[in-house]
Amino acid sequence: YIWGRKKTNIRDLNTISMKLNHKQTSKLIFKNLLFIFIFSISFFAQSQEKKLDSIYNYEDVTLKPSFSGGIEKFYKFIGKHYQIPEKLNTKVKVLTEFVIEKDGSISNITIVEDPGYGTSEEAIKALKKSPKWNPGEKDGVSVRTKYKLHITLHNAD
Repeated sequence: YIWGRKKTNIRDLNTISMKLNHKQTSKLIFKNLLFIFIFSISFFAQSQEKKLDSIYNYEDVTLKPSFSGGIEKFYKFIGKHYQIPEKLNTKVKVLTEFVIEKDGSISNITIVEDPGYGTSEEAIKALKKSPKWNPGEKDGVSVRTKYKLHITLHNAD
């Protein structure tokens, strides 16, 4: 709506700008440019925020996430906190997938391969107890990173 009109085309704008003096025309142009500039900044900020909240594949980050002390220490942690189901009588592998967040915490734990015997439930319990990791980075910025982990189990009996 310009000056109470519902539809405005280029000819109407030219007519309006001819009726305005130079100072009024400059103000109108400035207001429109300011609106466009503010809208552009808002759109850019939203797209950058979405980019930072994206989950990156392990292969796509420039600095890989890591467990403080190395992966062997993480496997020891899992071994300490994982209760192997008594009914397990064979060697099995549980494939897990989770997200290492920008703060190093673990979220979105899922089981990709479940051999049964209650192993997946125990894997989730153990992973939820994990201390924070060193997050992955993309171009020097901490990002959410998808991580896959095989847990091999066998009952010592």
